[in-house]
Amino acid sequence: MSVYRLKKMVKVQSWKDYEVHVCTEPGCVGHVFLPDEECCPRCSKTRYISKTVGGHLRKIPRSWFIDFGVKAALDKMFANEDFCEQRGSTISREKYPGSYWSGTEATRMQNSVFEHWGVEFDHSGNSCYKLLFDFVKPYDLTGYSSGILGLSCDDVHPRNIGKKYNNQLLSIIPGPAEPQNLTPYIWNTLWDFQKYGEEGVILTQFGGDTINHRPFLTGLLADSPARQKLSRWNGTGAYRACGWCLFQGQMCANVSGKKGGTIYYKGYHDVSKNQEVYPQAPTAAGYIQVHDVKVGHSCLQLSHAQQISRAQRVEEGEEDPRTAGCHGLSMVVHVLPYVDYNNFFLVPVAHALLFGVVKGFVKHLYRPIPKAVNDCPKDALYNPVRSLIASRKDDIRVTSEMGRPYKCIGTNRGYYTMEDWLHFVETYSAYVFQVDTLPPKVKELWGYLVEVCQHYFRGNKHYSEEASEKASQTLRRYAEVMEEEGMADNLFTYNLHMVVCRLRKQEVAHGSTVKDLEFRVEREMQSYKDRLGRRVCVDPEKISANAYLIEEGVAILKKNALITYRSYEELAGRDMTPMDINAKMKDTASDVFGATLLFLGPGRLLAKQGPHARKTLPAIRRLLEDYKGAKEFTDTYGHWTGRKLKAAFGPGIIRRRYIQTYRRAEIAEETFSTRQYKRTKTRINYIVRVDYGEKQFFAELLLFMKVTDLEDQSNEPLKVAIVRFYEGLEVDPGRMWKFKLSGEDNSDELFVLTQHISTSR
Repeated sequence: MSVYRLKKMVKVQSWKDYEVHVCTEPGCVGHVFLPDEECCPRCSKTRYISKTVGGHLRKIPRSWFIDFGVKAALDKMFANEDFCEQRGSTISREKYPGSYWSGTEATRMQNSVFEHWGVEFDHSGNSCYKLLFDFVKPYDLTGYSSGILGLSCDDVHPRNIGKKYNNQLLSIIPGPAEPQNLTPYIWNTLWDFQKYGEEGVILTQFGGDTINHRPFLTGLLADSPARQKLSRWNGTGAYRACGWCLFQGQMCANVSGKKGGTIYYKGYHDVSKNQEVYPQAPTAAGYIQVHDVKVGHSCLQLSHAQQISRAQRVEEGEEDPRTAGCHGLSMVVHVLPYVDYNNFFLVPVAHALLFGVVKGFVKHLYRPIPKAVNDCPKDALYNPVRSLIASRKDDIRVTSEMGRPYKCIGTNRGYYTMEDWLHFVETYSAYVFQVDTLPPKVKELWGYLVEVCQHYFRGNKHYSEEASEKASQTLRRYAEVMEEEGMADNLFTYNLHMVVCRLRKQEVAHGSTVKDLEFRVEREMQSYKDRLGRRVCVDPEKISANAYLIEEGVAILKKNALITYRSYEELAGRDMTPMDINAKMKDTASDVFGATLLFLGPGRLLAKQGPHARKTLPAIRRLLEDYKGAKEFTDTYGHWTGRKLKAAFGPGIIRRRYIQTYRRAEIAEETFSTRQYKRTKTRINYIVRVDYGEKQFFAELLLFMKVTDLEDQSNEPLKVAIVRFYEGLEVDPGRMWKFKLSGEDNSDELFVLTQHISTSR
């Protein structure tokens, strides 16, 4: 079916219905054109330009973007059953260590919102939201960039923040270049939040009830370049790039030997001389000189009032942006009176720590060096060690929840994503960098990075004020040791300064950083690219917008369609005999010990599954002996009496048609694949951790199997997994295990698929 026919059938709107024209001329503050406006009222620039297309003279807007609107995004969220069930619940607003509601920013927001609008910030009908913003390159080999603005709700359970129903697209900013002035592109979004925050917006929840909802913006998730554009702080290469303080970087010669230099930020161990700061009065103009201060000193920190004061002086021409550290007042602060400059713009922890500090440090270790061992610098890895590290790649197998397999840090780090860097720091490095592979000082520094990442990327249950303070001190100690050892200037980047300067203060205000990671933004970027597929076009934003509208239209159509699909059992009849069961029968969802267990894909006859099937019978016999009378077995499979089990697993089991095998299963919303699933060779892996009795093992998933009760097919079928256990060799408790396949004489084991199967990093 063509896209045109699909659009007609689903009756979706075109991207043209959401097109907005704006003025972004240099020197103009920006303007969003009304339908009847032909010129910008601020700079008098015309709205359209005339261009000949196909022999016809056409009017084309100078600047435009696609705006779906805040109301539409909220409608989609509230139409979801899971979202409505969680939003505003006691779980999402619980005041535990590390939660947003236990931080100082929640208290400040309550006071500020009530002061300006007389509204209760924490009312059950209101919710907190974050803006998601970044620029994405739809084509890897070109410099074309599109801007994506999204919306994410923080008023759900922390583990569901990244779910698709909780993140919605707001607008798409066309390329090919990133606009210098973002004000007109976010104007409508911000004014919608201002209006809805003060007056409320009527929304229809799942089930039909209406609610007067007030959404409040509490933060921005974006990488540093995108954040600098919205905040209007100086770029990341400026002398005063840190928007939260006035620390001034210094020009250093390029490490590569190229002409010129790069601005780096030292001052962790050795004091920085002649730093200029504002006087204590927040509105006072000019600076005062301070001496002998380090990064993070209290006199360098900017208050919200000082942020506004310096921005206003820049806009009035009283101060140079290079000196002030900003280019003017952010539109976010101008429109939303409850926003605090320092707390709204968040540190992109994953970008700054993983793509910035960690990646830069590892790159420094692997820089080109002389081949002679004696000539190797003390902060680099010499060639024999690099070969040893590369050889350890073949020793590592990862469990299913790790996703991608390990890629060698020496040869493939150029392909590392943020997820890969996180896995390497927290897990793989415990084995890859063990046994004197790192020089003493490098080992000390790497230990600091591991400790820091384990704090900032772990769940809220690991958070405490003491742990937060310790992580901050460890991060600072890492910078101090590098500066004390005289390591290369290119390690003292803006990213390192930012995390040392701000992360501790951010955790005091917002709670644990793990709930504010920018992975949500990356998912929106990937969704944008997925909608384009492999197509190359002039305006990818239009293609992606149309695909997005079709997706939403089809989802609404399916939701409203009065169509019920009958199961195979209903089609075949409930009184069917075992011989009538089709070998391609699909599994139906069932609840085992409170966790959904569903076999995926077509079922196959046990007799056609090769050597694994022939080795199943003795394993099943051992299973019955181990679980005879066990409570977890009888509670779920109580109808499987001894007589039924003997009949089911007696002689001729291989030939029984009521035994189905599967290659994939979904257990507690997590997908597991067996070795027979063909995609395991590329992406999905089949290694799991198994809690078998009171012991823990690593195992290969070989096959899933479902056995139907012959006497009463309405009973819960017996579901088992055939696995091959590994011998585990502990490397570092809680982080990394190295394991090898047990001897070939060890036959496969089989266990009941209940709470006994679990995975753990």
